[in-house]
Amino acid sequence: MMGQLNCFAFVGVAVMAVLSHLKAMMTDPGAVPPDAKPVLSADELAALEQSEKGPSLKPEEVNLRPSSPTSGLQEGGITMSSVTAAGAGAAVAAVAASLPTKPNPVTPGPAGKGRRLCRRCNSFKPQRAHHCSICKRCIVKMDHHCPWVNNCVGIGNHKFFLLFIFYTCVSCCYSMSLLVMRFYLCVGTHTRHHRHQHHHGAVSITTDAGVTIGGKEEGHCLDDPAQLLNLIGLVVEAMLFGLFTLCMMCDQWSVVTSRLTHIDRLKGETSSSMNGRFKKSSG
Repeated sequence: MMGQLNCFAFVGVAVMAVLSHLKAMMTDPGAVPPDAKPVLSADELAALEQSEKGPSLKPEEVNLRPSSPTSGLQEGGITMSSVTAAGAGAAVAAVAASLPTKPNPVTPGPAGKGRRLCRRCNSFKPQRAHHCSICKRCIVKMDHHCPWVNNCVGIGNHKFFLLFIFYTCVSCCYSMSLLVMRFYLCVGTHTRHHRHQHHHGAVSITTDAGVTIGGKEEGHCLDDPAQLLNLIGLVVEAMLFGLFTLCMMCDQWSVVTSRLTHIDRLKGETSSSMNGRFKKSSG
């Protein structure tokens, strides 16, 4: 009964590790689209709304008074109608020159507030985005490029990556605990077997199901050299991947608590500087 429960538990943990691995590998890590554009600031939005509403014409800029009845008379060789037409043309030109130019939200300027261009992919680069030289794209909140999942670890799949290393570490620790428990039972069974033979004679029976001592069946031990090699390989694999994923979990714990990726820490960023920059950009 315990063997079946251990089998179901280990298979369940292994399935969760495989599913987390697939999600981390197939989920978009937060790649910036090539046609991504920055979000307009409050001043730019106000200017854009003003330009869409159109200019407000002042009375002194355009002469809307009707022409005088004597506009056809000539005074000094210049007619009044020509003077009125010239004044209206100058007023229209002045109004056109005073119109605010429509801001261009499509082309971000490198000198604008919070607007950066990636030097490698020549596209908009948001804050806390970094260019991956392997994926050839910019990733938002990129932590690192993981060869295990053949993908970058960013804002989109960081959770699945953490679940993947967690379930992998749990499966390695679980299998290692089962091996240690089996080894302890086998050593204890053989010790009791030899003690029983020494005191009561050879009354124990060894079968494929286990060792029977005094009518009581004990645990089964594998003495086949081929099976021992498999067990040794399982011990090495469980220790290797278990220690590696445990170190990864300890390292990622600091990433989760500080909200700083590895690249942010390599650049010398701190939590206080990140908070100040966020408040400045949002304000």
